[in-house]
Amino acid sequence: MNSQVKILFSFFLFIFLALFGHENAYGISVKMTQPRNGARFERCADIVLKAEADIPDAQIKRIIFNWNLNTVKSVRTAPWESTIEDVADGIYEVYAKLTDTNNQSTTSDTIQVFVGSILNGEMLKNGEFGCGIAPWTLSLAEGASAQLLIDPEGYLSDESSMAVIEIENPGTANWHVMMVQSCPLDSGHTYEVYFSASVEKAKNIGVDFQSTSGTYPVHFWQTVELTEDTFEYGPIEFFSTVTDHTTQFKLALSEDNTSVFFDAIQVIDKNWVKNTTDVDEQPPIVVRSYGLLQNDPNPFNPQTDIKFVAPRNGWVNLSIYNVKGQLIKTLVNAVTSEGSHTIRWDGMDDDYLPVPSGVYIYRLATESFTSSKRMLLIK
Repeated sequence: MNSQVKILFSFFLFIFLALFGHENAYGISVKMTQPRNGARFERCADIVLKAEADIPDAQIKRIIFNWNLNTVKSVRTAPWESTIEDVADGIYEVYAKLTDTNNQSTTSDTIQVFVGSILNGEMLKNGEFGCGIAPWTLSLAEGASAQLLIDPEGYLSDESSMAVIEIENPGTANWHVMMVQSCPLDSGHTYEVYFSASVEKAKNIGVDFQSTSGTYPVHFWQTVELTEDTFEYGPIEFFSTVTDHTTQFKLALSEDNTSVFFDAIQVIDKNWVKNTTDVDEQPPIVVRSYGLLQNDPNPFNPQTDIKFVAPRNGWVNLSIYNVKGQLIKTLVNAVTSEGSHTIRWDGMDDDYLPVPSGVYIYRLATESFTSSKRMLLIK
């Protein structure tokens, strides 16, 4: 009888291990130790991911870091860490997956990381050029040839590189050129698209999400007209009927061979629900250093607002120069108070004469801080 009990016990133990795995039988676990859940970072920050397990390093085969459903690094030796560089504005979900030398796996709890000026309740899927983990690629069809150029000195948006699509040869009658980036979709969710663009002459482009998860490709497509005097576009709204985390987001060009300048492309999930579990309370923002913000609107005509912040009372000079370095207008040259300040420029020089269209540089200078940014006046 005892031998039968032992046989039955061994049988059920085998079934238990087969169904539930080593992590449940022996209690292996892994947890994220950095960043903390709910941590906030500045736009384009480098974020270090760290994990630790409750088993010796010698028993760990690998730890994989998963960032918004994408595997970003598989680490096979201690220390168990990885770095994500130049992270764009967004709310990101991160977890670690441990596999031991017996090929049993377990995952950590998911943490949330907040980057830049993203609003709670909205999730930014794609960031600005040169500041995100997913690269932009160019897709050509029907004999078209083109180049995708990234200009780090682009001025359509603050702190962002600008993308220029130069069409060299349109190709056959049905030619098109597409700028592509991966963007996961969830069924039943509404997405909003925003971007900045500049064109030499008015033209239509296609804004498309293409899913290939089913038997046939599914497209969510809208046509958007770009004009010479409009620079900000959106919200362009889409409703997804599929769940596909390999969806491709595309901006499609055709019609003519004129160049298009793009910047600050954003895809926002309006149905994203913030998980508040274990998220630390965030202290109020304290101004610890001087800062100069991008003017708004930009490009502008005839006036624009320039904002800066000061950590204490002190002398400040805010002036505008042309691209030759010549002083055009002094907006502030005085002692200012601690806090945020907004200064409006009306497009006039120091002699109260209107300045011509073009690129201008505004510069904030204090006894210990200097910063400059560019803006575009179009008349």
